[in-house]
Amino acid sequence: MEKNKLIVKLFIKAKKQKKEIKRIRKLKDDIKRDFIAVGQPLNDNMLKFNKEQTQWCANVFQKIEGI
Repeated sequence: MEKNKLIVKLFIKAKKQKKEIKRIRKLKDDIKRDFIAVGQPLNDNMLKFNKEQTQWCANVFQKIEGI
């Protein structure tokens, strides 16, 4: 394959990957906002979850933070 064609292919692939990363970051932020309603990280607990449910949500929230 010609060098120029390879460069164009890699550029298009990188552009698609950047778009996917942007989509994933938005999804991550949306999920984190949902968890705020159950007490993480602001301890609002608007959904009145019990202690075990709140702890589960806290664990999931921490995993999301790792993404």
